[in-house]
Amino acid sequence: MQNIFRIPDTKADAALAQIDEKAYAEKYLRPAREKSQTIHAVGINFSYAPEDRTITEWKERMI
Repeated sequence: MQNIFRIPDTKADAALAQIDEKAYAEKYLRPAREKSQTIHAVGINFSYAPEDRTITEWKERMI
């Protein structure tokens, strides 16, 4: 019997929501503002089908 580890496909919106919920960008905000830089959050959905394995959707927004 073979065990297969599968990662479910999710949506780019879910990835962006996780960035917000877990506050991943927070530690970069102050240094970016001090240097007049912007931070971009990128949510990416990957297809994990063995024959495909590509980016199926992506979204970006400035924080």
